[in-house]
Amino acid sequence: MVFSELPVKSNLRIDEEQCVVVLEGPKILQYDQCTKKKEVHFNSNVKFKDVKEFEIRFDLIESGVMICSPEILHFFAEEFDYHSLRDHLMRDVLTSEIYTSKFSAYILPKHYYLQRVHVPRSYDAISVDLMKRWLHPICLDANLFPPSTPSSYTSSRNNLYKELKVHLSKNVRIDTPAVIGSDTTIYEDSLISMSCIGRDCVIGSKCKISNSYIWNNVKIGKNCSISHSIICNGVVIGDNCVIQSGSIISFNVGLKDGTVVGNMSRISLYKYNLEEEVYKICLDESELGKGFLFDPNLGKLGDATENVLLGQSIGGQPNFNLPESGDSSDSDSESASSEGQVKVHEKFITKESKA
Repeated sequence: MVFSELPVKSNLRIDEEQCVVVLEGPKILQYDQCTKKKEVHFNSNVKFKDVKEFEIRFDLIESGVMICSPEILHFFAEEFDYHSLRDHLMRDVLTSEIYTSKFSAYILPKHYYLQRVHVPRSYDAISVDLMKRWLHPICLDANLFPPSTPSSYTSSRNNLYKELKVHLSKNVRIDTPAVIGSDTTIYEDSLISMSCIGRDCVIGSKCKISNSYIWNNVKIGKNCSISHSIICNGVVIGDNCVIQSGSIISFNVGLKDGTVVGNMSRISLYKYNLEEEVYKICLDESELGKGFLFDPNLGKLGDATENVLLGQSIGGQPNFNLPESGDSSDSDSESASSEGQVKVHEKFITKESKA
C-alpha cells in the first residue's frame, strides 16, 4: 500500500481517511480507521508475536494505489463478501491467525504528490494546488490534455489562466488564482475570486463567484452570488440567485430568478419515488425551477448525513480533531473522553517494546 504523509489539518484529508497504522519496518501490523472511534486497541494475534519494536502512525493517508501479487485474487474468488481490498480483505487478513499473507507500506517522500479525488473537498484542494503550480511541471498552461479535448491555456501574472476567445467586459475583477475557459463571456462589474470557469459560459453583470467551479455551458443571470460550490454542465441560473457554501448543482438543472440555495445543498433532475423507494429522473417543474433538492433522510444512502456532507463538501471542515501537540501523556484519559479524539491502548506492548 502506498501512503502519503499529510498534516492532520490538511484539506486533502477527509474524515473517512483518518486512520492509525501500526508498522514494523515496512510491514503493516494493524490498520484501523478511527473516524467513529475514540479508542484503538491492538490486536492480540500472531502478527504481534515476538515483535519488539513498532511504530504507530497517524499522519499517513492511503493514496488508493496498491501493488498486489496474483495470489490476492484467490481471496476474492473464495470469499464473496469481499468488495474492497482495504475495508474487507485487509481487515480480515490482519486480524486472522490463519493467513500468512503480508501487507507492506511504502511511504512517499515528502516532495512527491499522489492524491485521489473522490469527494468535493479533495477535488477542491487538489484543484487549488494545481492552480497554484504546486504540481509543476504538471500545470494548466502546459496543455497536457489529450488531443480529443485540446486546450490553449496561457498563464499571466499571479496565476491567472485563460484560453482563447475569452470576453471580459469593463470593470470585471478577477482575484487569482483563477481559470477561464474559451468562448466564455463575463459581463460588467462581476467579481471572480479563486474560481474555475469552464468553456462556453455566460456570466451576467454584478455577479460574485468565489472559490467555486463552474463547468461548461453554464448560464448565470445578473446579480448572482455563488460561494464554495460546484455548478455542473448545462446549468441555467436565473437573476438574483444565491448559492451558498458547499452546494452542488447537477447537470442541466435550471433555477428560477431569486432562488436561494442553502448550505451543503444537492440539486439534480432526480426525484425520490416514494412507491419504488428509488431516485428517478424527473423533468417536471419544482419550486426551484427545473430540479429537485436532495433530502439525505430519504432513501437507503446511509452515510449521506448532514455531518458527512459537511466534512466532504467544498468549504467544509473535518469533524475529526486531535489533542494539541503540547498535551502530555498524563492527560490521555481526559483527552480520550473529548469528542473526536483518539487514545491508543498499549495493551500488548512488552517491556522490550518501543512505541
